[in-house]
Amino acid sequence: MEKAPFDLLITDLSYTPDHREQTFTSGEELIAALKRKHPELPIIAYSVEDRLQRVRSLIMHHKLNAYVCKGRIGLEELKTAINRVFNGEIYLSSQVENALSRKTTPVIEDYDIALMAQLANGLSQKEISEHFRDVNILPNSLSSVEKRVGKLCIHFKAKNAIHLVAMVKDLGLI
Repeated sequence: MEKAPFDLLITDLSYTPDHREQTFTSGEELIAALKRKHPELPIIAYSVEDRLQRVRSLIMHHKLNAYVCKGRIGLEELKTAINRVFNGEIYLSSQVENALSRKTTPVIEDYDIALMAQLANGLSQKEISEHFRDVNILPNSLSSVEKRVGKLCIHFKAKNAIHLVAMVKDLGLI
């Protein structure tokens, strides 16, 4: 309103719909839109979400400056995050600080997350192939799905698809 730029944005990731019309349905949408328009604007996400893949995606794809998990020490970490961001640093809460480490959680594609989420929902590989075809996710052939599940099992050293789902859930990837 004063035509002066904001110094900082702190947003949650989850927005609850109410009676007002909303331009953005999630904090991630808001972050993406603002970073496109104002890439220099420091943004901190303050959320209960602690999935490493989600945090990694926000940092890598949307250039998020800090990610703070809500909790007992959340407000203290938020203060630290604000100070670090204004010093030009990236800050991650202790619960998600491994999000940028390739050792603990390898970078995997959104396709892999979608595939493993469908496995976690109990779909067979054939059903996943059909689902991907229905929603236009590529590759969607049964052969492609089978090969990708095999590669993921090798990558995570899982014995089978069930073991794979358990492992990636433990890592917070799905």
